Amino acid sequence: MRAYQRDAYHFGKRALEFTTQTMPLKLRQVPTTSETPSGQAPRPPRRTGGWSAGAMPPAWPRDVIEPAAHLVNPRSASTSSGRSAASTVIAGRRRRRRSAWSRSSTCVEEEGGIDGDGKRAKTDLGVARGDASPSGTMRVALAFTLASSVLFGRSALASEPIIGQLSARRVEGGAVVIEGRAQHLPAGTKLAIEILRQDSREIFRQDRIPDDWARFAPELKGKIQKSHYREDDIIVDGTGHFETPPLTTQSGTIWSPGKYRVQIESHFSKAWQSCDVVKQLGVDTDSQCRTSIDPNPTKLPVSPDLVAADPEFPNAGRYLKAPREVAFPALSEDSAVIDAVKNARLTVQGKGRSADPIRNVVAYFEKGSSGAFTPRAWSAKRSSPSGPWVVTLDCVDGQERKQAQWEYDPKTKTVKYLDPLAKTLSWLPRD
Repeated sequence: MRAYQRDAYHFGKRALEFTTQTMPLKLRQVPTTSETPSGQAPRPPRRTGGWSAGAMPPAWPRDVIEPAAHLVNPRSASTSSGRSAASTVIAGRRRRRRSAWSRSSTCVEEEGGIDGDGKRAKTDLGVARGDASPSGTMRVALAFTLASSVLFGRSALASEPIIGQLSARRVEGGAVVIEGRAQHLPAGTKLAIEILRQDSREIFRQDRIPDDWARFAPELKGKIQKSHYREDDIIVDGTGHFETPPLTTQSGTIWSPGKYRVQIESHFSKAWQSCDVVKQLGVDTDSQCRTSIDPNPTKLPVSPDLVAADPEFPNAGRYLKAPREVAFPALSEDSAVIDAVKNARLTVQGKGRSADPIRNVVAYFEKGSSGAFTPRAWSAKRSSPSGPWVVTLDCVDGQERKQAQWEYDPKTKTVKYLDPLAKTLSWLPRD
C-alpha cells in the first residue's frame, strides 16, 4: 500500500470511530405503511431514493453497517405537531425535493401539504432532538463516502495497467507499425511484441532451429520449429511511448486488415535491460549490476500486466505480460497493388517459371551483389481509372539510378515485366 493510500485509510478509520462513538445515530422507527383514515384501504409503502438498513450495499464492512442499523425510510413517518396523516392526505400532498447535495448529505426528503388552517405541514424527519442532529447525519454520510473511497479506491489502483491501449497504422509499402504507451516504465525499457492470432486463427512462423541450440540436443539439428511472430528490441522513450518497426509477415507479405491479438512482454533482468533501467525499477543487484534469474521490480505497482514468474511464490519475481487487441487498418489501393506484384511468381521467356516471388528475387540480388544493387522505393500509378497499374522499383544498379517496372491488371490479377531489369528481377532458378 502506498503512503497516501495508507494515510487516507487510517484517516477514514478514525473518522468512523469518532462518529460512531461520540454521536450514535438513532433515528425514530416509523411504520412501513402510511396511516390512512378509517374506512379506507391502506396505501402501499412509497418507494424512496433514500437508504434503509435492509438496502445497504452488500459490500460495506460490518463495522460500517451497524451504526446505521436504525436508519429507516423517513418519507413514511407520521406528520409532526400532532397533525394526523388524514388531514394531510385530504388537503393534498406536495413534495419539495432538496438539492442533490442536500439529499445525499442528509439522506432525507421533506414532504408536506396544506392542513385545515391553510398552513403548510412538514413531515417529521425522524430525527429527535437529543438522538442525532442533522449535522451528525451529515458527518455519518461524509464518513461513509470517505470510507468507500478508501476501501474501493485501493482495489481500483491495484488493478492499474502498465500497458495502455495499442493502435496500428500503415506506412509506405503497406507495412504495419504498432504503437502504444507504457506507465511506470523508465525510458530505455526494452519490450517485445508477439502477434498471436487474427480473430480466431492462430498465427505461426516456421524457423530452423539454430545450430548452437542443436549442440545441446543433437536430435534437433535441422528441425523446424513453430512459434508466434515476434519482434524484439522495442524501446520505451522518455514520455512512455513505444512503437515497432514496420512489420510484415515472415515471407515479407503485408498483414491483412482485421482484429489481431498481440502480447507485450518484458523481463527485468540484466539480460534484458540496461543497468540504469534495472536500478530505476527497484531490482536487487550486486556490485556488478547483476540480477537474479527472475527478479522482482519492487518500484512497479501491483498490476494485472505483471505476472508471477512462479505461481507458487508470487512475490519472488514478476515479469510483464500484457495481452491486447489491436485493429490493423485497411490497405490503400496502391499498397495492395504493390504487394500483389511483390508476391507474384512470373514465367520468364526462355527460363520457365521462377522458383521465388519477385520480392525474394530482389532481396537475393541485393544481398549477393555486395552493394552493387540497392533497391530504394516502390510506387504504383494508374494511367486511367479502368486501366492497368504500373508498379515501379527505384533502385541503384552499379553506379546508376534505374527503374524496373511491372504491369498489374486488377481484372485478371496478372503481372508482367516491362523492361530488361524487371525481367532479371523476376526469376530465380530452383536449387
